[in-house]
Amino acid sequence: MIPQEIDNLNQLESIDLSSNHLSGEIPQSISGLSILGNLNLSYNNFMGKIPSGIQLQSFTNLSYIGNPNLCGPPLTKKCSQVDKSNDIKPKGEDNNDEDKSEVHWWS
Repeated sequence: MIPQEIDNLNQLESIDLSSNHLSGEIPQSISGLSILGNLNLSYNNFMGKIPSGIQLQSFTNLSYIGNPNLCGPPLTKKCSQVDKSNDIKPKGEDNNDEDKSEVHWWS
């Protein structure tokens, strides 16, 4: 996993963590690396939504390719709209008609 404290490396200009069997979510704190000019997180097992922020969305989808459970811009795969704070489906909603390709985030 990428540690939450990665933003302490605020002078970091380049990160290449490709093909390292890393997993988990990409921490939101990575978007605080304001001078980051190169990012390669491809071919790992990252999951969830790519953190929002101008910095991370400025990289192309090639920075994230090979992580089948990642979603959100700049990738074309959309994230589920399920609210994390509510793990109960609305009354009357059928659980069997979910799109199995979408990733749902709840605890």
